[in-house]
Amino acid sequence: MGGDVHHVVRDCLFVWNSEKAAGKLKKHGVSFSEACEVFFFPYYRMEDAGGYNEERWTMTGYTMRGRLLRVVTVELGDVGWRIISAREVTPRERERYEEGYDT
Repeated sequence: MGGDVHHVVRDCLFVWNSEKAAGKLKKHGVSFSEACEVFFFPYYRMEDAGGYNEERWTMTGYTMRGRLLRVVTVELGDVGWRIISAREVTPRERERYEEGYDT
């Protein structure tokens, strides 16, 4: 059974379940370590993911590879973030993201 992976980027802690990360990598082709990059993209969009027994957030932004990802997370207080899932955006999500930053 997989345990939690702790990953630190720029003094920010990211945590995820190793089994879930392996499944998401196989299904969506996105590693959770790449998903961490979205948090440091200057124009990321953060939205309430809602509908769960915990406060979840959806982060949308680009990675260093130039991929626009949608990452579902839970904030770990002042400590960091738990990554729940990560995938490339759908065409509609890309359109919404780009409309939001069209200035």
